[in-house]
Amino acid sequence: MRYLLPFLKLIRLPNLLIIAVTMYVIRFGIVFPLLKINHFSLQVSHWQFFLLALSTVMIAASGYIINDYFDIKIDRINNPKKNVVGIFIKRRVAMGAHIVINCVALLLAAYVSYRILFFKLLFIQFITAGLLWYYSVSFKKQAFAGNLIVALLAALVPFMGGFYDILLLHTRAHTLLMPFTSGLNEEELTMLFYQYKTSISNIFNWICGYSLFAFLLNFTREICKDCEDLEGDKEYHCRTIPILFGYKFSNHLVGAVLLLSVFVLSYFGKQQYLAGNKYFILYAAIFVQLPLLWISYKTIKAGTKREYAAISKYLKYVMIAGILYIPVFYFTILYA
Repeated sequence: MRYLLPFLKLIRLPNLLIIAVTMYVIRFGIVFPLLKINHFSLQVSHWQFFLLALSTVMIAASGYIINDYFDIKIDRINNPKKNVVGIFIKRRVAMGAHIVINCVALLLAAYVSYRILFFKLLFIQFITAGLLWYYSVSFKKQAFAGNLIVALLAALVPFMGGFYDILLLHTRAHTLLMPFTSGLNEEELTMLFYQYKTSISNIFNWICGYSLFAFLLNFTREICKDCEDLEGDKEYHCRTIPILFGYKFSNHLVGAVLLLSVFVLSYFGKQQYLAGNKYFILYAAIFVQLPLLWISYKTIKAGTKREYAAISKYLKYVMIAGILYIPVFYFTILYA
């Protein structure tokens, strides 16, 4: 227990659980029901998906470790209570854990890619691990680059929840549709394939929608965290957005991106309304859009470390609220 609790703190266990839950709810809350109503099934086995989720979580954990490894001095100023490396866990142990966890994660990803006959998919995890390393070493200290990389990697989580199945559905189209083609003429076959592709496209749109939502909110959250950590970042010559352009510019940028998120959700809500899904508009307005408008207002007025920490926390709550819509979607599709 002496080292276990500090290690769990180091790898941000709650965040890792959110990553795993997000991947699973995307798979079983969006991909599965949309396939089931069209009489198709998931293509990636439960075991393979578990290994894929485990690989993703492990890469994220190793990213947290290497980030804290390089941030020891900055964290002594920004958040002394956060420090684990160098106090509870030796630096060489942290680096060793980072290497081992990354290697195991890549081996798991390689196995899954091999089993589904798409070995090139390993590059997704390989590039992710590389970006997390370079983020900690360099990109984190640069304006926009670090924020965009973290936001992109966060957007990759819901995307990974469904991408493998979508890819297999696309490549196995003729095999999967074979049982339904008996006795159909050319026009009916064309219509069947069109409906199949439309179904896959619908799933892909939902996954991309969640990925875009994750990207926009994590981008704003990273800027808020930079504002929160300005003192330590400035001491060690980082070039983050608030250091280069000030609090006012950062606040307005966050507010603008949050308003963009509200607009994107409104557009998506309109499309869902036309498709007959009225629950989405109500849920998004109450639990996502109104909170985002309120957070945008609070951000414009923010100027202290405490205020930015609170805004960052509020944004995490909105992200969780977005994920919690998926069970509503599941029951709407299958039982409404």
